[in-house]
Amino acid sequence: MIFNRRLAGLGVAGAMLAWSLSATLSGPAQALASRAIADFNFDGYDDLVVASPLEDVGGVQEAGVVRIFYGGNDGPGSGGLQTITQSSGNLGSDPEPGDHFGAAIAVGDFLFGSGSELVIGVPDEDDDEIAGNRTDSGLVHILTGGTGVQLNVNAALTLNQAGAQLGLAEVEAGDRWGAALAVGRVGRSGSDLAVGAPGEDIQVVDAGAVDLLHFESSRFDGVRRLHQDETFVEGEAAAGDGFGAAVAMGNFDNDAFDDVAVGVPANQANSLDPGGEVNVFYGGNPLGFGDDQLWRQNMLAGGREAEDDFGASLAVGSFDGGSSDDLAIGVPGENGDAGAVAVVYGTSAGLSPARNQLWRQGAGGLSDMAESGDRFGEALAAGNYNGDGQDDLAIGVPRESNAGAVHAIYGESDGPQSPGQPALGSDHEDFFVQASVGATGEQGDRFGAALAAGDYDDNNEADLSIGNPAEDVDGATGADHGQVIVVFGKNPLIGFGGLDKNDHRLFQRPAFPQAGGQFGAVLH
Repeated sequence: MIFNRRLAGLGVAGAMLAWSLSATLSGPAQALASRAIADFNFDGYDDLVVASPLEDVGGVQEAGVVRIFYGGNDGPGSGGLQTITQSSGNLGSDPEPGDHFGAAIAVGDFLFGSGSELVIGVPDEDDDEIAGNRTDSGLVHILTGGTGVQLNVNAALTLNQAGAQLGLAEVEAGDRWGAALAVGRVGRSGSDLAVGAPGEDIQVVDAGAVDLLHFESSRFDGVRRLHQDETFVEGEAAAGDGFGAAVAMGNFDNDAFDDVAVGVPANQANSLDPGGEVNVFYGGNPLGFGDDQLWRQNMLAGGREAEDDFGASLAVGSFDGGSSDDLAIGVPGENGDAGAVAVVYGTSAGLSPARNQLWRQGAGGLSDMAESGDRFGEALAAGNYNGDGQDDLAIGVPRESNAGAVHAIYGESDGPQSPGQPALGSDHEDFFVQASVGATGEQGDRFGAALAAGDYDDNNEADLSIGNPAEDVDGATGADHGQVIVVFGKNPLIGFGGLDKNDHRLFQRPAFPQAGGQFGAVLH
């Protein structure tokens, strides 16, 4: 996503993601999912969301906590801090063991003239309103922002599958509704929230589904369920597919509508061993789609192999600076969990296999060597880190040397993998380990397990937040307290620009780090 804070100066109407709880947009307008910003108090600074779904709350184990570090002149936190649990305001549910509040996060602008809003997934919430107490059925919370104020926990909207008009019968144990989230606009008006439920049973166990919740004129207006057992959807639903384990929205064909990408990382089509797939649904109608693409790795560079996890992570950006968004697909299980990332470029006709790249460590100019177990591509974040009009891609390698690492590759006018046309390239690649950003690497830290991009200091270059959830904080009791390291984007007038290893800040759980809390396991 191209980060340009000048959008904020146009007002939310000019920078709007466009799924609105208060206003209806008349007629087609350019979809802006890839321009989403997390500016909850509308002050011109992006805000950093740090979720710790394994954190205990008041003695309740693994209930989960979400914290907002509000942006300011000095980056995240300089504009304030807000801590949110399920007992905050009217969220309507007490923290319970294993809820994993904050396991997924999405951001969008729901109201004209206000700040961004926050969607929090609680995929392991047990629905206690139905006989039998459906374990891990899941729900989502939506919190609204506003000019000059923090997120309003007293006016939260909470939805489960029953509240989303899918019916009580659809609230089943193990659905994990809310495990993945994305926001955008797929139709001519209103706005949409995609909710992944990778444990949903569709004829077979854990085939998975994605529910597209449509909002129109300030109200919830209907739902469209997507899954691979539908006639118009390519692919075949199979047990354990996990359709909806990852979701993303982007405008891949440069029309007036957003499109929905759905990761199916454990797909077993035609009884093959798991390799993974990605379905892409092209927008145009809020409750239906006119086109669907199915992507497997053997349609792009590289082959389809067992347990590749193709589609385990997704990121959207304009890596070539063009009008259509492009899609980065994580393949962290490639070659014995060494990992890979596939990038498919958008055109006026949609994503096209004619232009694609496959990135691996030690190939195409990337640093280091691909090693079994590295999990290169487990996390992805697109952002314009050097302010040059092309998005760049950060790639997490959380098991690198059993401590973790991050690569950043930049959009270039003549990328080495795509000579003669703009694309991602490795000429200016950055390679981060903890020592290069002021931290101490330890075995099992998982540095790079979560990534997020945002312009937290409003200097027109995106900054990169790196989760290090299993970091042991010095002086704290226990282990796996977690940290987040923010690396700031460099002024592009000084050389090429990009992420500056010499300009970074370290965050950990306020007050006392909690053993096992894994602060920073989820970021936005």
